[in-house]
Amino acid sequence: MQGIEAKETEMSFKDRTLIKKAVGAVTIKLTDYQWAAGDEYFWESPAHLITWRLFPAAVSYEARMGTHDAPYGRFSFFPANVPLRTSTARVDQCGRSVTCEFDPSWFSEVSENDLALDRADISRLLDINTIDINRIFYKIATEIQNPQHASDRLLDALCTSIAIEMARHVATPQRSRVRTSNLVLNKKDLHEIIHYIEAHIDNHEKSLGTVHLCKEFRLSATHLRRAFKNTTGRSLQAFVADRRLAKAKLLLAGPEPIKSIAFRLGFKEASAFSYAFKLKCGTTANEYRSMLRNIAEYCGNE
Repeated sequence: MQGIEAKETEMSFKDRTLIKKAVGAVTIKLTDYQWAAGDEYFWESPAHLITWRLFPAAVSYEARMGTHDAPYGRFSFFPANVPLRTSTARVDQCGRSVTCEFDPSWFSEVSENDLALDRADISRLLDINTIDINRIFYKIATEIQNPQHASDRLLDALCTSIAIEMARHVATPQRSRVRTSNLVLNKKDLHEIIHYIEAHIDNHEKSLGTVHLCKEFRLSATHLRRAFKNTTGRSLQAFVADRRLAKAKLLLAGPEPIKSIAFRLGFKEASAFSYAFKLKCGTTANEYRSMLRNIAEYCGNE
């Protein structure tokens, strides 16, 4: 990626710029990327970088934020001069993104925000999901690939809008999506948390770890863990593990390869999935699948 430099280790990912266009103090690029499996990089740029991945829908890489990892989403903001250690998945990956590089002084002038960020702010900027920002970036992606009349003026206006919306996003207080009373969740909010977990249990882009869930529901880790356990009598991660096991059993009844199931359920290695499965069920995932097939064959012969 242009403007991003390596530190300590040479970056082994490859990038190829397909389109590059300068609009005032902003450089817009359409770029293809390839990441090597299992590598770690230091990302840093003298410009503010905003990226919007066109495809694929899910790419697994995350920033090491000291005590926790912060997943990158489809839309990410990389503040200028902030080094981020980035770790990739255990498989080679590729993707295509539209990137806007903003001169920091221009960004501050236009948005009236100098982006004085702390680590918590940076973490939530790596996975942004707001309708307004996504719509603007979609228009930028469309225009740079199929420029029409007065294209430069439109792109200039869109880039200004992005800067303003990003500044608003940074300045907006992050209010909790759920409420507690004496560290107990009400029925509606408990249902929302459980529904979210079950809806994303087989989506490898959502780790469903405590850090991710705290970010999603905007509660501290201690508050969320205690409130969930006080309400249900079970720990949050034990509940997630049980839901993941239940989903694994359903998937093992089908033809999907075990390695693919492991990846869907958030495991980086099939061996780790089989170990966790055996720990809970007493058999490996492969043995469980064989048992299901034997039962099916027996019933079919009756």
